[in-house]
Amino acid sequence: MAHASVVAGSMLGPYLLGDRLGLGGMAEVYVAHRAGPRGFAKRFALKRILPELALDARFVAMFCDEARICAALCHPNIVQVVDFGEAQGELFMAMEFVDGVSLARLLRTVSARRERFPRAIALRIAHEVLRGLAFAHAAQDEHGRPLGIVHRDVSPGNVLIGRAGEIKLGDFGIVRSEFVDRRTYPGELKGKVGYMSPEQVMGTEVDPRSDLFTVGIILAEMLLARPLFAGQNEFEILTNIYEANLDVLERHADGLPQSLLEMLKKALSREPQQRFQSAAEFRSSLRDVARELGAPLGDSEIVAWLSSLGVLPSRSGTHERLAPAYEPAGCVADTSSIRGSESAASSPAESGQRLAQPLVVRTPRFGDPLTRVASWRSALERMTLPAVLHAIAAREETGLLVARNERREKHFFFVEGELCAARSTEHSELLGARLLRANRLSEADLADALGSCKATGRALGEELVARGILRGSSLLRELTEQVEARFNELFSWHAGNLWFVQGVREPQLEIKTPSLLPALVTHAIREAYTDDELALWFAPAGKLPVARGPARRIDPSKLGLSLAERRALERSVQESSIESLVGTLSAERVATPRETLFGLFVGVSIGQISIPGWR
Repeated sequence: MAHASVVAGSMLGPYLLGDRLGLGGMAEVYVAHRAGPRGFAKRFALKRILPELALDARFVAMFCDEARICAALCHPNIVQVVDFGEAQGELFMAMEFVDGVSLARLLRTVSARRERFPRAIALRIAHEVLRGLAFAHAAQDEHGRPLGIVHRDVSPGNVLIGRAGEIKLGDFGIVRSEFVDRRTYPGELKGKVGYMSPEQVMGTEVDPRSDLFTVGIILAEMLLARPLFAGQNEFEILTNIYEANLDVLERHADGLPQSLLEMLKKALSREPQQRFQSAAEFRSSLRDVARELGAPLGDSEIVAWLSSLGVLPSRSGTHERLAPAYEPAGCVADTSSIRGSESAASSPAESGQRLAQPLVVRTPRFGDPLTRVASWRSALERMTLPAVLHAIAAREETGLLVARNERREKHFFFVEGELCAARSTEHSELLGARLLRANRLSEADLADALGSCKATGRALGEELVARGILRGSSLLRELTEQVEARFNELFSWHAGNLWFVQGVREPQLEIKTPSLLPALVTHAIREAYTDDELALWFAPAGKLPVARGPARRIDPSKLGLSLAERRALERSVQESSIESLVGTLSAERVATPRETLFGLFVGVSIGQISIPGWR
């Protein structure tokens, strides 16, 4: 269900909310102030769980896990949780406010200048992140029992650098600990695709050495100012990580001292037992390298450097907007990529908001900033998502629709209004993962095929056909079902953002889906939208009549509606109100209340009917 975000200037518990810093799939973060006696006031970053997820036991448990674990982690290099509470039925946590910038933004800025981080500063940042991880990995509860924490999401967007040179690791939202329930579903990938360890990619058990691998990625990217594990799609990225392919490091290591290069290669070893075995060991090696290179690990250099870059936020009383964050081409966007200055617009179907026309028509990669190349943008809301997609079909658009939330990103390619291809950062939606779940492929066969793909340059599907594991017709069916599954999963999202880039095509991926887009949308709604959601959306207009809409009539056979749903849509303009229509069709046993409201929802989404007050 759509939700109304709290308004700046309102109170949540004892906190006065200011600007919203970010919106993700599970929570949103605000600048907040807490006042005290005699003019005392202090600034915090306040995270609140989204209202539509407040009744989802899994999300609530994850939110509480993050607060409970972070409250036990009091360390200078970890963003501190200082309060956790509930007000007006809403859960929230207050965190220390870091007045500075994210490492994601620093990487983006340096990369845009075609520069590299000064070695001393890169080593300093990695050193402080390792200090925080060393504390978290060794943390114990009040009884002296190890908490067994693994961060699992060490990425540039979660490293904050303050204007005084302090470096803090935040966002323990997907932390793994011995003292919290496992909330990862089979086949579900935790972490950001560009910043994972090989064991995360395979979905196997992780330990603190997995975090050390991702620190190695971050350090390498600071020193190279380019992505370490890049690719044209998530399959290539995951394959490069799984193989710990360090070709990028080898190609661009010119000027890096041998001792520094050897330290990076050890941290980035494919096998955990060949890496540093603890954050303390990694830190010790880093200090030795810094000493050898004459690179000081103090605060002074980083403070002067931040000032020279001009990236520090003003002291106007609000925190910097964190997006669009640095994401090297080919890497999935981190949480900060949906925050900040790219404010969400209403659906393009209703607002007509347009951005500048594309400067270049190329296929954006995962995590690319899209402000300048998108022809329109929109907030992703469940109530209006079908209307956005039907508008693409009605205008017979050719281009790329990018959907992004804090945990994943999807790309949908349309040709003349029809869905033809889809990409996703979701590991469980990859072809290999789908075939494994369906017992069409063994893990050994998949590993062998991936190895051959690397050598031959073939796509996985082509390799499986060549090996006789799949027939060509079966591969086509699997790829078609993969596109549709990625599309259907979008309708389970409760928040996010959409961008549309006109004129982009991906001919190598294009698959002709057997269903037209209107029918695909109807099927997705049927699977993902509940009776309660539909009833809630129609409730304000229950006593109002339905009018004919401005859209031209669409052949009902293209909508994928049942006979009862079609009859409800056809008779909607004949009744005095929606409530009357529901009652009449139910009494006549023409359509159930669900079928009536479903037909109306599809009708208003395509513009065939109009309902007063409907957005």
